[in-house]
Amino acid sequence: MTEAFTSIFTKLSKEMMTAITTGLDAPADTIKEINGETNNIQNELPKQKREQLLAMKRDVTAQMKEKKKKSHPSSRIKDSMKESQS
Repeated sequence: MTEAFTSIFTKLSKEMMTAITTGLDAPADTIKEINGETNNIQNELPKQKREQLLAMKRDVTAQMKEKKKKSHPSSRIKDSMKESQS
């Protein structure tokens, strides 16, 4: 879903930039350059979002495991047994 949103957003942005540059009678090389830049953004944005979402998922999973460990009585008993054996 995130990829679909970023794809739509970047396509819309690209079309808007093309309309603006064409409306301002920008030279053809400028329009090509802008299209190249927006194509790069369009390719990179989904990768970045995916990486961010995976990092967030790892963080949340680690936090949930830690909370579960702290709140579960049997894990506290195991931890105290380990400490007493050391």
